[in-house]
Amino acid sequence: MFGSAFSYIALRILGEGPEDGEDRAMARGRKWILDHAGLVVMPSWGMFWVSVLGAYEWSGCNPLPPEFWLIPNIFPLNTGKMLCYCRLVYMPMSYLYGKRFVGPITELVQSLRRELYEEPYHLLNWNKARYIVAKSLGCQTWNLVFAVQAILSCNLIDEYGPTLRKAHDFLKASQIRENPSGEFKAIQRHINKGSWPLSMQDHGWLVSDCTGEGQKIMPLNSIKIPVYKA
Repeated sequence: MFGSAFSYIALRILGEGPEDGEDRAMARGRKWILDHAGLVVMPSWGMFWVSVLGAYEWSGCNPLPPEFWLIPNIFPLNTGKMLCYCRLVYMPMSYLYGKRFVGPITELVQSLRRELYEEPYHLLNWNKARYIVAKSLGCQTWNLVFAVQAILSCNLIDEYGPTLRKAHDFLKASQIRENPSGEFKAIQRHINKGSWPLSMQDHGWLVSDCTGEGQKIMPLNSIKIPVYKA
């Protein structure tokens, strides 16, 4: 939703009409957005920027209070102590949130309000929309490989034998078995057959360090857990 909605909005700003594009690409894109519940299911960053545009309401965003910048340095919660990537993103976002900044409500913005929601804009429940989020992705594979290594390094194989067998099965099931479909290289995707993702196979995205740890663990399990000796 994040990429599709932003692409649609960007094209509208650049002058494309709601029905324009090859084979009515804009209309088909809008249909996909509406078929998936519209802008109310955008992730938090999407909600933020569409609020700045004026096609979403600030009351539908989770708070980004600028007051956190007033917390003294002696407190751990001081925002100046955040990791730089978080700090430098939070600073401008909290400023705009504090101002509840909204750009000019032009005819285009009003049209986007009509185009990208299933319900009339003025009837939307923004407090409810704030908490419509995707299910968490998790980092199951990443956590599992280190837990298994810890058990094996402590020689607790007998105590945790059933757990290790389940871990082996999960890791085997989580390995990505096929490359992306179609001409994946043309859309900047990479070969990922045989790799491991951060979470599970459905994630489908190669992560190099998860793959390295997975390759390390699979043969260790086969050697140390009796049921998997071949």
